[in-house]
Amino acid sequence: MLRSPAIERDAFSQMWRGMRIAQEFAEQYGKLTDEELLRLWADEEGLTEIARSVLSEEMARRGLLNDPRSFARKGELKQELAQTQQRYKRQQKRIAWRWAIFTVGAVVAAVAAVLRLFSR
Repeated sequence: MLRSPAIERDAFSQMWRGMRIAQEFAEQYGKLTDEELLRLWADEEGLTEIARSVLSEEMARRGLLNDPRSFARKGELKQELAQTQQRYKRQQKRIAWRWAIFTVGAVVAAVAAVLRLFSR
């Protein structure tokens, strides 16, 4: 099957862009400490496929994937992350309730002011 030059250029451009992104991740991950890499690994669901792949390569290069302590630390970090997310959700609920209470109070005050205005 023949492909048009435009399609081939586009495919090459996407491949080149993917390689560039992977190289940027590799540079960034190479600068991180082992602990920072483990934190990323614990929250890898939020990473793109390229980022996950580069992270695995960097961790393998450092020998972290063969160390049982890394897996134990990942579990601890996942637990910390879950607790932080729960705290964040509770805080967001508190903020929403405060805004709701403020809004209801403002509406009641406005209605009371209008009623006073018309009752004269």
